Amino acid sequence: MKIIRKGNPKQIECSKCGSVLEYEVKDIHKQQVNMNKYCNYVTCPVCENEIKVD
Repeated sequence: MKIIRKGNPKQIECSKCGSVLEYEVKDIHKQQVNMNKYCNYVTCPVCENEIKVD
């Protein structure tokens, strides 16, 4: 057995276009929500929608 890719990719569905996306930690970026709060997001490559992730 070969390990093709080590890691634990996650999946999420875009609420805007319905695309199912598989993402890894390197795909997540932080965005400021208010003065002291940041949230993690991934960007849908189809419609450019910002999707909040945990």
